[in-house]
Amino acid sequence: MGDERVELAGSDNRTVPRVFVTYSHDSPEHKELVLRFCTFLRAEAGLDVHVDRWYEDVRRDWSLWAIEQLAVADFVLVIASPGYRRRVDGWAAPDEGRGAQFEGAIIRDNLTRDLPSETRRVLPVVLPGRSISEIPAFLHGHSTSHYVIPAFTLDGAAELLAVIAGVARHPWPARGRYVGARSSPGGSGLVPWPALLTRARDGGTKVLSVVTGLAVLSGMAGLTWSGRDEAAVGGWTLTALAAGVLLAVLTWRRLDSGRPGSLDELAVAVRAQWRVEERLRRLQDPAPMQPRWNVAGRELQDHEANIGIPHRNDAGRLDDVADLFLHVPSGRLVVVGEPGAGKTVLALRLTLALLERRGTGDPVPVLLSLASWDPRREGLRDWLAARLVSDYAWLGWSGRFARELVETGRVLPVLDGLDEMPGAVRTAAIRRINAGLHPGDRIVLTCRRAEYAAVVEQADVLTAALVLELQPLVVEEVAGYLVRTARVPSVPGAPGKWDAVLDYLRAGAEPRALELLSVLGLPLMTSLARSAYSDTTADPIELVVDHRLARATDVADHLVGQFIPAVYDDLLGDHRWTAERAGRWLGFLATLIEGADGVGFAWWELCRAVPRVVEGAVGVLAGGLAAGLLVGSVSGAVPGLLAGVAGGAVSGVVSLSGPPLPSTVRLRARGPDPVRRPMLFRTPPVGWLAAGAVLAGALWFAAGPFGLALGGFAIALAFWLDAWFDVPADVRDAVGPHSILRADRTAALTRGAARGVVISAAVAPIVPLPTTIGFALAALVVSVAYTSWGRFVVARGWFALTGRLPWRLMEFLDDAHRRGVLRQAGSVHEFRHAILRERLRTRAGTRSKRDRTLHCRSAGGAAGTGRRHP
Repeated sequence: MGDERVELAGSDNRTVPRVFVTYSHDSPEHKELVLRFCTFLRAEAGLDVHVDRWYEDVRRDWSLWAIEQLAVADFVLVIASPGYRRRVDGWAAPDEGRGAQFEGAIIRDNLTRDLPSETRRVLPVVLPGRSISEIPAFLHGHSTSHYVIPAFTLDGAAELLAVIAGVARHPWPARGRYVGARSSPGGSGLVPWPALLTRARDGGTKVLSVVTGLAVLSGMAGLTWSGRDEAAVGGWTLTALAAGVLLAVLTWRRLDSGRPGSLDELAVAVRAQWRVEERLRRLQDPAPMQPRWNVAGRELQDHEANIGIPHRNDAGRLDDVADLFLHVPSGRLVVVGEPGAGKTVLALRLTLALLERRGTGDPVPVLLSLASWDPRREGLRDWLAARLVSDYAWLGWSGRFARELVETGRVLPVLDGLDEMPGAVRTAAIRRINAGLHPGDRIVLTCRRAEYAAVVEQADVLTAALVLELQPLVVEEVAGYLVRTARVPSVPGAPGKWDAVLDYLRAGAEPRALELLSVLGLPLMTSLARSAYSDTTADPIELVVDHRLARATDVADHLVGQFIPAVYDDLLGDHRWTAERAGRWLGFLATLIEGADGVGFAWWELCRAVPRVVEGAVGVLAGGLAAGLLVGSVSGAVPGLLAGVAGGAVSGVVSLSGPPLPSTVRLRARGPDPVRRPMLFRTPPVGWLAAGAVLAGALWFAAGPFGLALGGFAIALAFWLDAWFDVPADVRDAVGPHSILRADRTAALTRGAARGVVISAAVAPIVPLPTTIGFALAALVVSVAYTSWGRFVVARGWFALTGRLPWRLMEFLDDAHRRGVLRQAGSVHEFRHAILRERLRTRAGTRSKRDRTLHCRSAGGAAGTGRRHP
């Protein structure tokens, strides 16, 4: 072999670096990709590249050839791929990829012999379509430099070429004279001209907005003062219309000022979110439980070739899952187990562990509940992007950045609770996931074992996923946790709080001991036992001696029943919620969360549980009084009575329709919202027609055709303002339930006030001032009554009067979240675990027929249903 080291013209007499490329023959496509890369480096970058494909002209001893190439090369480029990592990390069978295994062994030996020099010489390279996670573990891809090649161009390979050439891509600038404590140029008070332009533009917009507002107000005032002077009315109307045109121009130019967040900011937010949840669940107090796992049986696994590692009977503990996941070449993992086995906790701690190990540019693990996804209506990527915007709204309300993160593989979905989905939907979900993942996409999924086995039988496995199965805790694991959660005996050598129970379990002489151990073997139940006994003065010996706790189901029900009194035993010093009341209210909530897709409580759905007669009565009262009093004040008692009856009937019908979705006030930049248009122009809203008829009738009696025209104009203007200023709030656009509640309340009051101002300004020229104020107040009250917030206030009041929920419901839900009873998923509240929800529902007793109709959907399911308010 000749040495092709030649002098580079104009390169300070430096020779051409010799580069050896080591890779594995994963597939014909991968081999062709590597060959194209080598050709680019040699033909366009001018490097002395050596690869096996160019040495196939004669019969060779490839082992000696590899030894020589690795010895003489200035740089060794290691091409990352699932097959290469599997083979050089020792996961492959001895007869698989012998060449790659041989070369990898030499590279590992060289690194062991001279780590600093070999670290500079051996360069891990990630080609297009490949992932950083495919870099072999011994090259420390997350803690040392690696080189991603997005395209075979000089710009695409700039970082790699700079390292090979030994020239810094970003040279150090010359250091100036140290100025000590003097002000830096940035603090001199001078503002760069782009910032000046931005400030001028923003200031000009504010000035124009103020001028526009004054013009609108002056136009309305002029219309009021001018009475029926046609010339004056026309002039002031033109003023108002001109102001409206100016407002439209400003609206058209208005841009979304929200800055999409960065990938690292997303990682910080995810870490903060689940650190808080970890603390609220007391997972770290005193130390996390460590349930064991085994690799599941072959009946739940995919083919070895797809997973990238052979089927083994490996086992480990909870904190070992992160390391195992990072070594799975396919980057896909399924965790199965019995109810309460710790799947959700494993997903949470795995998310945090992956964040701790995350390197710059690596995907961000995001833990999401699958219960909010309907795979029959949207694909995996669409749902993931929507949920990112839901839980981390600062990514940008348009969702473009979130979709970019999903499409480019910079989000690692950790999907919890496939079993929370209905049976028929689970099979669709697995098919959607398999269809939506590209080679190299990583994912984690949790599910109950029986449900996942059914999905595998009916549909398919999760492609290329390694399946782990969580095991029950044994006696010593239960003891190791419970003993540490109880107080140390005050007398040295005295028995601890749990000693008698644990001795009984260790003896295992009675069937009852096995029943008790089958319950405490579930981490969820062990944590409930800790709350019921270690954190209180209660004696756990009753688990052994109480004859009512002879069966496992009785013990589980008892622990759930003790959990609520334990966590509400003045744990947080809030005496408003007693254990008895909290248990009753939570039991009622559990009965509301029912239905095929019901796992969470959404506040805007509470009105569904209110008896229809109550809803109808409130609607009749609000609409009848408003219509009757207004028409009566203008036209007399008889027309007022007729208007009250008609208005009450229409209002009652509207109030009995489906609950409105929450909304928000956002000035549309390009006309009515597309989601709003079908309702605006295809389906005539009954409420708007009824309100228009009442207003037009009243003004007809007061001023004839002129009053009728004013009434029609006022209703049309108010209706059109709704289209421009009101957009439906996708319930997933909120960080939590409170944010969407505040947004809907603000929208309700703003919209009601705007309607009141428009209508009162229209009627002011022809009715007395008290009647004008009455019109404004009626518009405000009726508008608010049919919003999500208005109907929530009515429903909350009804259930507070009947004793089934507290008046300060949202505060109660937040308090339950802090105590670890509930958790938040987007804009809904969920129970900490399905077992807790089911037990509370059972203990709540028989539910009324009306309660059965409530389906409190999670954010994803509710987003596509419901009714818009009038």
